[in-house]
Amino acid sequence: MIGYLADRITDYFVKEEIISSEDRSVYKYGSEVTISTIVGISVIILIGLIAGQALDSILFLLCFIPVRIYTGGYHADTYLKCNLSFCAVFIAYLIVKNNIPAQIEFILSAVFIAASLLTVFLLAPIENDNKPFYGGEKVRYRRISIAVSLILSLVSAGAYML
Repeated sequence: MIGYLADRITDYFVKEEIISSEDRSVYKYGSEVTISTIVGISVIILIGLIAGQALDSILFLLCFIPVRIYTGGYHADTYLKCNLSFCAVFIAYLIVKNNIPAQIEFILSAVFIAASLLTVFLLAPIENDNKPFYGGEKVRYRRISIAVSLILSLVSAGAYML
């Protein structure tokens, strides 16, 4: 379905001479990625609304998306698998968040923060065959991924202080 929609959008742009037919494949891919991203974000928000966790869905997206952009990692071989794994991560987050006893919530959060920071420091960014790094991107993405992770960790820790 995403491929079909991207084809229709790209065909329209070529027909209206907004893009050249030589650039069609590039714009089709860009349309596919954009549509898939919109679908993924919409489904996360919908799950959050259905679960009565709308604010959590927004906070999840605000944290997950920047980290994922700069740290790299898993790339599914279809848009469906990508969006399913994205939703699975969010649902797992909701399950853990809503089932942690209050007595260990702070300790478990500190462990998750420490583990994520350690992972980012040791591994980020992760290159993928489908998304290789060019020029100085790896160094730049490493710095950004560490900065983003540190900022999110400090905000998370600060939220417990309130």
